[in-house]
Amino acid sequence: MRGDIMEKTSKTRTKIVAAFWHLYKSNGLNGISVKDITDKASLNRSTFYEYFKDINDVLNYLERNLIKYINKHVVNNTMYTKRIDLTDLIVNLYIKKGDYLSILLGSNGDPNFSVMVKNELKPFFYERFSIQEETIKADIAFEFIIVSLLNICSYWYINRKKLSEEEFKKEVNLLLSGSIFSIEKLKNKKN
Repeated sequence: MRGDIMEKTSKTRTKIVAAFWHLYKSNGLNGISVKDITDKASLNRSTFYEYFKDINDVLNYLERNLIKYINKHVVNNTMYTKRIDLTDLIVNLYIKKGDYLSILLGSNGDPNFSVMVKNELKPFFYERFSIQEETIKADIAFEFIIVSLLNICSYWYINRKKLSEEEFKKEVNLLLSGSIFSIEKLKNKKN
């Protein structure tokens, strides 16, 4: 009995989030009402409020789940693998979750989500490049590399037919090779 209730709860929450996402992709957050979501999900308005307090709560729920995914499948799975390719990491993230990332990190997305993604990836970045101490130069390098990778992967994902995954990775690695070389110099340096 309890399993049936939990399954129904999960299905209803998933329906609400799916309806929200469908509308968000087209209209952004300001173009959505609770009525729009409940109409799309074929649910009563009161049902929406059993699961979420408002539209922002749905967006936060979706974003938190993406951050959990990044943590579980990206950061934790690669944290102690010394030679993981940063480009592969971000491209693979886009292959799995690009529908969400390309919109949430895009021009109509949530600026807070960008900060959350960067905060989630930062420990991986420092570990990957054996940077022992956070410095302003290391932070600048991190911002440059991560923001560049996230933006170029969004662009590639949206225009995916133009370059294969392998061609794209090769081009990005060529662009980043000078940056990676500079990051290697930051190891154990202060300032």
